[in-house]
Amino acid sequence: MAPPPGLVHVWCVPLSGQAADDSLAAAGQVLDADEAARPGRLVLREDRRRWTAARVALRTLLAGYLGVAPGRITRSTGRAANPGCPARGPTGRGSA
Repeated sequence: MAPPPGLVHVWCVPLSGQAADDSLAAAGQVLDADEAARPGRLVLREDRRRWTAARVALRTLLAGYLGVAPGRITRSTGRAANPGCPARGPTGRGSA
């Protein structure tokens, strides 16, 4: 479901309340091992919840565009530790 050329999708994702609770419940099926470990390095509980909710939302949105399950999205780290998708992802398409 990629937007047509010239159209940009902007998303607003709630990172607290029921939406965050739902994201936390789905995190086990959605996040990879590195992502699941990351919140443990954050000091504040609310920061851990927000980080997890944001990452689950990101994977869920990308999955909708790529047509795959959120947990099947592979990722890589590029220059300056910027996240991205490998050149050939789970869908056989180029980078997202």
